[in-house]
Amino acid sequence: MTVFTERPAQDAWTPELGVIRISEQAIAKVAARAATELPDVGGPARGLARMPGGDMLSGGGADLHRQPKVVAHLDEGQIHLDLVVSVRWPASVLQVSASLSEHLRQRMQQLTGLQVGEVRVAVADLVTETVPAARVR
Repeated sequence: MTVFTERPAQDAWTPELGVIRISEQAIAKVAARAATELPDVGGPARGLARMPGGDMLSGGGADLHRQPKVVAHLDEGQIHLDLVVSVRWPASVLQVSASLSEHLRQRMQQLTGLQVGEVRVAVADLVTETVPAARVR
């Protein structure tokens, strides 16, 4: 789905912007980037790392430097976001989730001009170590 927004000229000297089209995929990418602006939020494990012991095989474990997984839905000009994130341990999952929801509401309004209706946050992982593993030389 693509949302169409029209922005009227503010005064006689401001040119008309016309129609702006933003896809759900683009909105999801903007939301994922905005989510990483919070220091306690990161991306969930990927691939085999989601399985028990899989992080030892794939290196795709939860990471605060990775973007969260985001799906965006547009409904009558409102954005609805579903996120899967990891949270830094020992941060409060409740506080981080509430902060993330409020942060996304403000940033998506600033960045896209659209209102956010619902933000659903699923915390899939807790990240206990943020230091990258030593490399063998």
